[in-house]
Amino acid sequence: MWRPREYTYPCGRRWMSRASGVVGGKMLYRFVSGDVPITIVLYLVFWLWARGRVSLLRQVAVHDTPVWTWIGRFTLGIVLAFPVWVTLFDNWRQLLGYGYSPAKRWQSDPFDTALTAEPIRGITVALLVAGLLGCALLYARHRGSIPLAVMWAAIGLACIYFLNPIRIRLDVYLYGTQASLADPRPVDVGFILFWALGLYALIAGLLAAGAAQLFAVVALPVRLVYWLATRGRVEQEAPVYQVFQRKAQALHEPAAGGEPGAPTNSESVG
Repeated sequence: MWRPREYTYPCGRRWMSRASGVVGGKMLYRFVSGDVPITIVLYLVFWLWARGRVSLLRQVAVHDTPVWTWIGRFTLGIVLAFPVWVTLFDNWRQLLGYGYSPAKRWQSDPFDTALTAEPIRGITVALLVAGLLGCALLYARHRGSIPLAVMWAAIGLACIYFLNPIRIRLDVYLYGTQASLADPRPVDVGFILFWALGLYALIAGLLAAGAAQLFAVVALPVRLVYWLATRGRVEQEAPVYQVFQRKAQALHEPAAGGEPGAPTNSESVG
């Protein structure tokens, strides 16, 4: 007796398997070409940097006056929330495109991504300006070095100039993996994810370089204005600088033997 289900079911099963593979490949391509991996790398780098600097973050969030405490916490909140905002509502590659002229800005995002709406981009710019202004105020409050800010800005400019074209070429290559990810194989997926991770690290570094440039632009005038406003005023140093100052004074004060810097601990005399 003829049973059509015995012949059509394996074919239908293969069709369903292939369809699910195509859908999974599209979702994987959308993931690797999107902003989520870049944001994950940004948070990972920040976690590695902040893991040994808990006291520094505490000094940013807690100051000797309520106003500066509010500024520190507000700035830290914006810095931590800004990547989430860009991932959900904006686009990292389009923001990197502001390093080019308007005629070449489209090259920064080779993927088929819709342009961010102007109101959303306005909110992004406002959050960025608020975060940079808060960082600049804290930098001036802790008497940050102006040459150091200029140096980081120069390094950031060099990174953007030399590495951003390389990033664009790698993005174009990532765009070409759409066909390979349409029917993905484990070997192809592993290879693409391996070198794409390096691309995400490069994009995170370029974003940090761009932030360093913008920070220098804002921090230099804020530092000058703060110095003019507080000139001649005796201010309490931050706790970390107080520790350094006490150690420096201890090295230059005459010790019990009459010589500056002589060890007073009997265990260190030998």
